[in-house]
Amino acid sequence: MRDSFAAIRKSLGTVGAKSMFDPIEGPYAGPNTRLGLATVVIWHNADHYGQMTLHLRLNGIVPPASRPNPPEVKVTY
Repeated sequence: MRDSFAAIRKSLGTVGAKSMFDPIEGPYAGPNTRLGLATVVIWHNADHYGQMTLHLRLNGIVPPASRPNPPEVKVTY
């Protein structure tokens, strides 16, 4: 999963003011623009996070990020 997030971080880093509306092809959410595909990636990630949070709560577990002293998020690049 770390490799997936690193790849997305690298890809999103290439989207800039001059390239955001460039067309891009791919098996998911395409054809699209670079900005459109970036939006889909962020939305898709948030959707799955919401599903996991709901699953935990339905099973009586408070997700770590919702606890009084949430764990520190460590980002490695």
